[in-house]
Amino acid sequence: MLRTLYRKMIISRAKSAAYQTLALLSDRELADIGYTRTSFVRAYIDNIEAELDANDAAAALPINANLVGAV
Repeated sequence: MLRTLYRKMIISRAKSAAYQTLALLSDRELADIGYTRTSFVRAYIDNIEAELDANDAAAALPINANLVGAV
């Protein structure tokens, strides 16, 4: 539950930061880096979600092979 809340807080803050960055960029600058105004925020959020997913996968607890089936 706390992990879900933390994840939503991180994504919300990242979205806010993306919109703030978007306000500082011109359409030409966005085109130079390969984004439009609509795709920039979505790409940024997708990147953050991928990083969070990778961190969750890396933090998964290892399973002790000696204890498999003991429960």
